[in-house]
Amino acid sequence: MSNIKTEEVTTIKREEVLATLNAIKGAFAYIVFNSRQTGEVKSGLYTLNVRKYDRTGEGMKYDPASKGLVQVCDVHAARRRRAGVLNASGKPVSDDRVLPLEGITLIRTNGVTYLVTD
Repeated sequence: MSNIKTEEVTTIKREEVLATLNAIKGAFAYIVFNSRQTGEVKSGLYTLNVRKYDRTGEGMKYDPASKGLVQVCDVHAARRRRAGVLNASGKPVSDDRVLPLEGITLIRTNGVTYLVTD
């Protein structure tokens, strides 16, 4: 008997990305996306259950959804922040990220891989 799990692959349209991310809110997700600035392919492990306000209590100065962005928390950066790692300016590493919705190409969560098509 094999312990290998087979993964379900689902194709979703670009318009369904936000609804898919909202449906898995609070879960961990591996996301592959293209950077808006450089076009570089990036990936990471993120959680979608993010705070409305940052550590200063101010919150964001803009609405990410109106700019085609989704707010996430980078799990690996959060681990570095808790370990006391500082960035180049001597401040704790930030784990808050915003990802471009139009750049997301793959979402993997809960044993399901979502491939995004145009």
